[in-house]
Amino acid sequence: MTTQTSKPFFKRIEVKVALISAILPFLITYLINYFDNDKKELTISYTQPEKMISEIDGISNELSIMYDSSSVKNISKLILKIKNTGTVCLTKKDFVDGPINLYLTNKSGAQNVILQVIEREDANQQNSHLTFKNSKSSTSQIIYSPSLLNSNDEIVIESYILNSPDIRISTKGKIMDGQIFGPNAIAIKENKMGYKSLIISLTSLLGSKWLAILIELLFIVILSVSTLFQLAMSTEKEHKETKPLLQIMGFTTGILAVIGIIIIVSTLLIA
Repeated sequence: MTTQTSKPFFKRIEVKVALISAILPFLITYLINYFDNDKKELTISYTQPEKMISEIDGISNELSIMYDSSSVKNISKLILKIKNTGTVCLTKKDFVDGPINLYLTNKSGAQNVILQVIEREDANQQNSHLTFKNSKSSTSQIIYSPSLLNSNDEIVIESYILNSPDIRISTKGKIMDGQIFGPNAIAIKENKMGYKSLIISLTSLLGSKWLAILIELLFIVILSVSTLFQLAMSTEKEHKETKPLLQIMGFTTGILAVIGIIIIVSTLLIA
């Protein structure tokens, strides 16, 4: 007569997977926080000019409008975004070269004329300063001096430009012990919902990146405990008939826990 031996409960692969799923999120969070040093970083992006006036056939031959000796055929709106993508706040003292200078150059070589600039979103700053300069050349200038930008604060500037030039934007400025990235052209389909947008929306809804991570951690812990419990029950003789169902449920909750870990890492890196 032979007896069938089975692996001890704590040596089963299902149990090991469940335990790793429960511990891994905390380990990842600790490691990212350990290596995530304070960084000063500003990212500038922009859209190409968008026509504000619809062109009507025939009118251009009968109507002539001039602005400071330049012919007016249309007015375009260009949007600039300046975002603190670092982990610490930025003040005027951090901008060692003074204000941020943005140069708008007409690629055709014709004169570029800014009509007006508006700080549409100012991140609740009190003493920011925005102005512009035109010249007789193909390059005009927007000058912006922020007073206080917290991490993830974003400034939106609308620039109204004469006609519809194809614009190239460059910048001049420096952050003390930091970097300015861009300017980068904003994709036309920026408003399309994607994975990154979903993570950012979730964080914005909860109001805090760390609150979102805490909720995700609790979700993973509950799933991991549930996985452990279901797989443990499937090894007991009295649950022999429901063993396949318990195993399926256990592996399903285990997969959801892994997905939760991916979402936590994404939240830490994106939001």
